[in-house]
Amino acid sequence: MSRRRGGCVVVTGGSSGIGRLTAHLLATEGVPVVVAARSTTSLDEVVDECAARSGVGRTGTAMAVTTDVRDPEAVEHLAEVAEVRFGRIDMWVNGAAVMAYGTSDSVPPDIEQAVIETNLMGTIHGCRW
Repeated sequence: MSRRRGGCVVVTGGSSGIGRLTAHLLATEGVPVVVAARSTTSLDEVVDECAARSGVGRTGTAMAVTTDVRDPEAVEHLAEVAEVRFGRIDMWVNGAAVMAYGTSDSVPPDIEQAVIETNLMGTIHGCRW
């Protein structure tokens, strides 16, 4: 990715899995990254890992914003924080996802709803930015 002055990449689901790996790879290339997920503790770990990979330090490369992508206002807040900190958003990675394991009659309806709200609606909320 060619770096211009300012800008960042927002990565939802940045506390684990593909989102965490994406944040690491971006930081290694010196790309400022804003990681978002529901777990503040995990996000803080990712920011430290990104800072170590970037060689620039914690404040210059990555920041964490605790976000539940099921909430459109939380996603809007995430975008606003990223824009204020880095000037603009160059790319948005919708990496947040959850799974429910079991047969269709064994997974409770509220869990099915959470999967749909996170995986579908969370992606839709992120695509608005």
